[in-house]
Amino acid sequence: MDELPSYPLPADLLLDILARCDPTTIIRCAATCKPWYRSITAPAFPGLLRTHAGGRPVTCLAGWFGGRDGFTAAAAESPVVKTVRSFLSRNAALLEPFDLVASRGDLVLFRREVATPVGRGGRRQCCLWICNPVTGWRRSIPSPEVYGYDQAHVLLAGDDAGGGRSSFRLVAVDLTTLRSYGDLSFQTFTASTTSLEAEAEHGGGVGACWSPVTELSPPEDFERVVNTTPVVLGRVAHWLFRTCGEYNVLALALDADGAARRACIDLPPESALRSGAISRKQMLLSSTADGRLSVIAGEETRISVWAHTVAADGSGGSGGWSLHATYEREWIARFVSPRTVRRKPGYPVIDFLWSARGGVVMSVHGFGGRVLLNMETNEIELRTQAGGIPYEVDLASLTAAMKSF
Repeated sequence: MDELPSYPLPADLLLDILARCDPTTIIRCAATCKPWYRSITAPAFPGLLRTHAGGRPVTCLAGWFGGRDGFTAAAAESPVVKTVRSFLSRNAALLEPFDLVASRGDLVLFRREVATPVGRGGRRQCCLWICNPVTGWRRSIPSPEVYGYDQAHVLLAGDDAGGGRSSFRLVAVDLTTLRSYGDLSFQTFTASTTSLEAEAEHGGGVGACWSPVTELSPPEDFERVVNTTPVVLGRVAHWLFRTCGEYNVLALALDADGAARRACIDLPPESALRSGAISRKQMLLSSTADGRLSVIAGEETRISVWAHTVAADGSGGSGGWSLHATYEREWIARFVSPRTVRRKPGYPVIDFLWSARGGVVMSVHGFGGRVLLNMETNEIELRTQAGGIPYEVDLASLTAAMKSF
């Protein structure tokens, strides 16, 4: 194997420094020469990245899915973006009736609702497809038993799924039962891309299937979920609920052995954040760039971002909130052109549409287009894409899309 070029610093120290850099810098270094490429793509380097990232996988936001056939790059065009768009184009006919509902660790989940007049008492169920747009891999997944009006899917991949890099875990959660019966119902589907590939080659029978339905009773009452799409951090899924005019967060921790724990996270006190006076369209659950749970609140004159400190047991149930950042509404409005003259004086109305790690896409009333607030750089970018499922890829996928040399 080629050795790293001779530098004043030892090669292992240079790799340690490189592991602290952002993904863009790492990819540029991998494209420099063969020794750097082989060192960065070696099995030991991702572990070094996780060590400096506090155990979290190092990912890069490639862009946003805007539907079955649309993908908007987060920055400049890259080989990953071209590969994703090519995958969507090739499978456009197959994915036409499906909606994209989740993305995690290179994998994307599509869902289509189907009517079943017999066999399940006329209940509706869904057809699921899980895909890796970078590698082109795709497989169908049978419908789970739990299904309701407020249906959510939690997708875990790689080490978070409790297996190797090719493993994944899909959790189907029925949030409707919280409002009706006070219980949370869910099922788990655990498999790997290699096992599903073998199942397809041998005509089934490899053993991937849904677990029995599990019910949990949350510690507090939860009525109406603000957004069924969860914020997933590690193995913990979070939903923002509104009950009797007050907001709270439901955290569902999924252990590697299949067990689950639930907890309630109260928002900052009314003395710090008057969340009860804020509408559902101006409250959004998100995550910071360093992987902490956050709440984005549309206050009267500003947008405030509150970051949560995770509890020591990893359940997310008992931590503290701190004010992470603030953005004046008038400052955001200056970046977009008004379609008409504003009818009323005062601060512009801003609705939150969706979020990605370290950013939020918003709609400003009375102004054209949508805007992305990048909380890492504190910059505003105009967006034209209608969809909003962020797609993050890890370092291995980024280097796999590079031409080897």
